[in-house]
Amino acid sequence: MPTYSALARAAARLLTLAQIDRMNVSLLTELGIEEEAVAIDATGFQLTQASDYYINRRGWKITQYWKGFYGVGLNTLFILGRSQSYGPGHDGSKLETMRRAVRPFMRSGQWVLLADGGFDVKSVRPDDLIPPVARVRSGRLPRPCAKHALTWLP
Repeated sequence: MPTYSALARAAARLLTLAQIDRMNVSLLTELGIEEEAVAIDATGFQLTQASDYYINRRGWKITQYWKGFYGVGLNTLFILGRSQSYGPGHDGSKLETMRRAVRPFMRSGQWVLLADGGFDVKSVRPDDLIPPVARVRSGRLPRPCAKHALTWLP
């Protein structure tokens, strides 16, 4: 019966993130993937196995988590690129990383990048479809105004 450390060493040798990336690039290259548009987004993964119900009942606050960034081709729905970071953090910090990751599988010339407002940073290009985020001078989002929310009422 193998020990835990022997299994852990074998698992570390068998598959690493770099190997997964190389396998993905190899597959996409062999298939000849050429996309016109890519959507990128980020999601967080909790570092605990506790349920949300248990976490809320205990009054804990999840403050750190793994953040995965994924770029998906809109025609094929293949994952063209991925990145990760340790959260919390702004999604826009990985915009250029994701752009470089998906570029080899995009049609040469013009291609479109779609993302949510979390990727609204200075490096956004004119042909990117990323909604702008309204900011005030302090860099914080403005608070909604109740007066404007009720203007449609008679």
